[in-house]
Amino acid sequence: MLRSLFDRNCTIKRLVQIEDEYKTPKGEDWKTIGTSRCRLSRKNLRATQEAPDLKTNESYMLYMPIGADIKAGDRVTLNGDTKDFTAGPPYKPGNHHIEVEVWREGSA
Repeated sequence: MLRSLFDRNCTIKRLVQIEDEYKTPKGEDWKTIGTSRCRLSRKNLRATQEAPDLKTNESYMLYMPIGADIKAGDRVTLNGDTKDFTAGPPYKPGNHHIEVEVWREGSA
């Protein structure tokens, strides 16, 4: 029943350490962790004037199935969109879904 409410697909990416063949750190890169069904609801949209552009901050609540592998700081892309969201800490209000605040910044 609850799964039918998830009307979008999202891709979850996580920043991981890259190592060479000798296990020496070479830097960090975003790795795709997986995909999941999800639902997005508008939480807040704020615009601030910063010369010469208008900056926008969007924050949403993302709902996912309980088994979704998402952590604070992950990047979330919805339905192949070109702009990523940054995930906050996941919250599990029950044993059936996860709620995550996600946000992104842009210019108008």
